[in-house]
Amino acid sequence: MHQSSTRFGIPHTSIRLISCAISILLTISAFSAEDAAYFHQRGIQALKESQTNPKAILEAARSFAKAQVLYCKAADEPNAREMNAYLYWCRKKMTLADIDQLAKETPTAAVPAPKADQAREWLNRAEEFAKVHPDEHLLIAVRFFEVADRFQGAPESLAAQSRSLQEQTLASKVADVPKTVAVGPEEAKKRIADAPTAVVIPAVPAKRAVPPIAKLKESEVVLKEVLKADYAKTTMTGRAQLSAKLLNQARDANNDDASLYVLLREAMFAAAQGNQTELAADALVRRFDSFTFDLEKVMEELQSLNTGRSPEMAEALSALYSYAAAEALARENPDLALRFATVAEILASGHGKLYGLIRDELTRIAEV
Repeated sequence: MHQSSTRFGIPHTSIRLISCAISILLTISAFSAEDAAYFHQRGIQALKESQTNPKAILEAARSFAKAQVLYCKAADEPNAREMNAYLYWCRKKMTLADIDQLAKETPTAAVPAPKADQAREWLNRAEEFAKVHPDEHLLIAVRFFEVADRFQGAPESLAAQSRSLQEQTLASKVADVPKTVAVGPEEAKKRIADAPTAVVIPAVPAKRAVPPIAKLKESEVVLKEVLKADYAKTTMTGRAQLSAKLLNQARDANNDDASLYVLLREAMFAAAQGNQTELAADALVRRFDSFTFDLEKVMEELQSLNTGRSPEMAEALSALYSYAAAEALARENPDLALRFATVAEILASGHGKLYGLIRDELTRIAEV
């Protein structure tokens, strides 16, 4: 279900927000008892709460929309722009039902969309916001995410996407810090006594551990020497042929962990560079099935592919991020799953059916 930008984000502006006036005159009386700063802070509080309670995202959007209208009335362009960024993020995380509900009950200010040549200006504003609020990792991630999504294809988009992911990682680490509550010794004993008896679960065959880096490097050097002629073919067709050859060899490498890991990793890279969606996904899924390793490593690999990607690679890369999101969700890590799925959605824009599937996946993850 590919939706227009007015469904998933409020258009931005870099000029005075005069166009807010009509909607303000019609709606401002409903908010006259409370000011923009109150709604602003209430929105941020709800936005942070949504990291662990996805349902709070609608309340965040309501508050930001009200603050936006009031900032427009006051001709406070910087804060109105900030509200637009938060609303853009909220709409990416909300279900379609929530978006419809917000549109019915809360007014928003309609402003012109940014021009393509304003990417650097927007990136600079996001960087300035980060300098002023260095510890607000979630809010920084939101600002860079908007730049990445609005200016797809521009160098600034890739830079913003990378920074947004970094800040999302930092934000999730802050959110995951356990909140401890001190209890007395008697209460501690009672909790231990009341704990249920352990249930014995049949063991699941362990996946292979990732071989040491030295072993992987050795296998990579041998592989690239043997297939030197294939690696030299840098066209999309050449990369597609290389990925198919690597996957075929991987079927015969099951007794050599280092070779198998390297073959599957290299096959994923080559398939993505050749925009071979099915081959790329096959290589990644087989690595998930064969080895146990940190998904943050996968994030690093996909980011390196995304940084130097050609426009033709978008669909295959989107699929890889989507499969990684599913793996993260299976590992009960919805925060990381949402990070993968968010990038997948950015890359899938304009790819019709795939975009719709990823929108559904984002909605499903947000409900976990």
